[in-house]
Amino acid sequence: MRQSACELVRKGKVKTKGYALDSVKTTNGRKIYLCGGRYDARTDESFNECRRCPLFINRYTSFVDEKELAENGLLQPEEHII
Repeated sequence: MRQSACELVRKGKVKTKGYALDSVKTTNGRKIYLCGGRYDARTDESFNECRRCPLFINRYTSFVDEKELAENGLLQPEEHII
């Protein structure tokens, strides 16, 4: 079984990762689902584990940076976002 990309799931703090807010399609035909993360109900701030994740996008800005995805190893060198 493949290990989850979500740090909170790996640590056992939650059972599933946050909801997919957006997805991007690459030139190789792969679809990468970007996570909206988990938020603290008391402060309405995302958890630190979520902010460190390369798949996390802020639900208020929802900006996807191709360069950042490539630096985190999610895009292969010849791939680009369509």
